[in-house]
Amino acid sequence: MNKYQWNDMLSNIDERYLMEADPTAGPIAPSDTGPVPRKRLWILPAAAVLLVLLSIPLFIAYSKSKDATIPAKETQAATAQEKTAPGSVIGKGNKVIPKDVIVYEAYGLMLRFDETRSGYNVVGVTDPDAETVTVPPEYDGYPIIGVYILEEFEAGSIDTLVIPAVADKVYEDFYELCRNVKTILVEDGSKTYRAVGNCLINIKRHSLVKGFDDSVIPNDGTVKIIEDDAFRGCTFEKIVIPGAVQTVYNAFKDCQNLKAAVIEEGVQALIGTFYGCTSLQSVDLPSTITNLNSAFRDCTALTAVTIKSKSIVEYGLDLAFSGCSSLQKASFLSPALSGGETELYETFAGTALTEITIPEGVKTLKCAFLYAALKKAELPESIEVIGERAFTGCRDLSEINGIERAKTIWSGSLDGTPYLEKSKYVDEYGVIYLIDTAYGAEETIRGDVALKEGYTTISPRAFKNRSAITSVAVPEGYTAVPEEAFCYCTGLQRIDLPSTVSSIGRDAFARCTVLKELHLPLAVTEFGSSVNFCPSLEILDMPGVVRFGYYRADGTAAKFGCAVGCTALRTITVSEDFYEMCTSLADTAFANDPDNREGGCLYLGRVLADFDRSLETIVIKEGTVSVNLIIDRFGKVYWNDNLTDLYIPKSLYTDGLVIYRLKNVVFEDLDGWTIYKESIMSDRPATLVAAEEYAPDMFADGEYTIKHPKNGDQ
Repeated sequence: MNKYQWNDMLSNIDERYLMEADPTAGPIAPSDTGPVPRKRLWILPAAAVLLVLLSIPLFIAYSKSKDATIPAKETQAATAQEKTAPGSVIGKGNKVIPKDVIVYEAYGLMLRFDETRSGYNVVGVTDPDAETVTVPPEYDGYPIIGVYILEEFEAGSIDTLVIPAVADKVYEDFYELCRNVKTILVEDGSKTYRAVGNCLINIKRHSLVKGFDDSVIPNDGTVKIIEDDAFRGCTFEKIVIPGAVQTVYNAFKDCQNLKAAVIEEGVQALIGTFYGCTSLQSVDLPSTITNLNSAFRDCTALTAVTIKSKSIVEYGLDLAFSGCSSLQKASFLSPALSGGETELYETFAGTALTEITIPEGVKTLKCAFLYAALKKAELPESIEVIGERAFTGCRDLSEINGIERAKTIWSGSLDGTPYLEKSKYVDEYGVIYLIDTAYGAEETIRGDVALKEGYTTISPRAFKNRSAITSVAVPEGYTAVPEEAFCYCTGLQRIDLPSTVSSIGRDAFARCTVLKELHLPLAVTEFGSSVNFCPSLEILDMPGVVRFGYYRADGTAAKFGCAVGCTALRTITVSEDFYEMCTSLADTAFANDPDNREGGCLYLGRVLADFDRSLETIVIKEGTVSVNLIIDRFGKVYWNDNLTDLYIPKSLYTDGLVIYRLKNVVFEDLDGWTIYKESIMSDRPATLVAAEEYAPDMFADGEYTIKHPKNGDQ
């Protein structure tokens, strides 16, 4: 009889006895222990005697063994599978055992059953001062499949951890609570883990899960990924990451002694890798690197870096060296970047850089050099946007070459720089101008304001929070009102826009609480979430607008609210060619005016904007070209439990409307329509319905999607 069979036998005796003693306690583990026998008072003393007798040979055998894996202090309980009742107090700090945690005294472990994987996870140890913990392969007939030390059962003194072959998960935050582990061993036969070079490797993912001060990262292809926290808290001073590794995540967090890192050719991504390594002074980057997202963030001792790669993926330089307060030199070996990265987001914020030459391919700077020590910056031909706080707080920055190439300069992006102080012009109203842009406004600005002629752009957020402005006149030549330009101008009553303005940005007039009318130039053809929370707005005149809603840069509609909180809005005018909207007008007086409804349906121009939820029949009027994109379906469950009949004119087109359990769907003209059984908007397979199979009552049995290409009359 081996120790596991012995433990199982005693477990069955012990568990039945506990059930008899406390019938309300329920089974200790999710196993079928069979019917509970009648109470027998002889069970406990008999078990105790049996335990003593059979423990003697086991104790002798253990004492003779030099290679025993169970620590000496466990031998007292190794012959019994004792269970401590949930809710009792155990260990240092008098910690209370949760109700779903089982104590396996023989190994000094706390276990929790995982129903989804039919096995146990190690969630704690009974003795936080234990130096070695061996995880057995099973408990009560179920495999032990994971190690996940809960915070309340910190195991800070464990030196060696032995993982059973059946374990398939060592959780990511394992090291946080087993911070003194120096060696991990894996039993032979594991299909998930292997220990090589004192590294715990997940052989399924080809990832290094845990390493130590003396670990050697394999360079034979077995490790392609180094996981988060893999070397967290290690005390080594130098690390070499071999070229066979492709991606390294936040593996070296809290490695306070790390001074040098060598990353060999072949490594492609460092993602948060050395975040917070405050002693790291030098790093050698290979030309194969394509992603440095947050790689060296807050490495306060790093002094110099050279980026050799020609190709950086999108977001690959975000926060890369942010907070590197000693970084005095950073250079790009290639004069141009490819691969998708066009924006520097907080890349060198808070650094000691005094000069920088930004490579071609970069189009946008956003918080890129926030509070850096820059004195001079060279911008590339490709630059388009000096974004939010790009150079804010650069107190020594006096020279920016190429800034005139930028199409957009955000208000505040140069605040606190000598460059702005020597380059700006402030008019009699308090409007600040820079190059060809109305850059911002002084806090003292008030009353009626007229922007200067000869300028063409307004900075995003230029007049944000300037609540004392009452009116603004924008002269001819300005081309856009960008995002948040007049946001929170709570005193703004009137704004006059020229015919040259062709675009209005997101939240351009948001929360202008006393603005009553907004008249857009004919050149504005799309209008989005620019007037949200303007409760006094009564008239929204959009004579050139053909699409109403918020649209992404690629032209696709996003279901953002437009005119949200504009409760007084009663008049909305659009172009005769108006063909698409993607917003609700439910908050507005326009939607609640019966004169704007026909047959229970609300129309804006040629678009069905909404309908009464009480309708049983919807007849979409002839001439309607589309349905509001937020109404992507008709039928019970989705929008209207009462709706049974839908009549569709030949003028209507749609990229996809879901029809669900309607009794009758009648097309004025079926030509050009495509019908699918099941929704093509979901992952479920859709079946094309042949035209000859169409019948008005066919939709009653389930879910369909109907499509019709644009008619060309929008």
